Amino acid sequence: MLASNTEATFTNYVRKVLTSGLTITQNFTTNINSVAVGNQTWFAAGGASNDVLGKLVTAYRPLSSSPDSACIPMTAYDFTATTTGSDLIAQFASGVYATAS
Repeated sequence: MLASNTEATFTNYVRKVLTSGLTITQNFTTNINSVAVGNQTWFAAGGASNDVLGKLVTAYRPLSSSPDSACIPMTAYDFTATTTGSDLIAQFASGVYATAS
């Protein structure tokens, strides 16, 4: 993904590791698993160094030690924002990712 895109570099930017705030719902009638993700906040995003953002991407990293090349992109959302030093909040719609079980 990074071969044709630029990762954010704004002040206080970090990649978010989603280890909590996930809700998985299984529908045994439709055989669809749905994942809801809680809001993600970057506190004091930007200020000294700002970015104009266009997408927010989620990916699966098999192990915390896995290199970027092992990450599997899962979703990409239009996420238009310009950092200014204020908190930046990404809100996900319910059922962000669904897959047949």
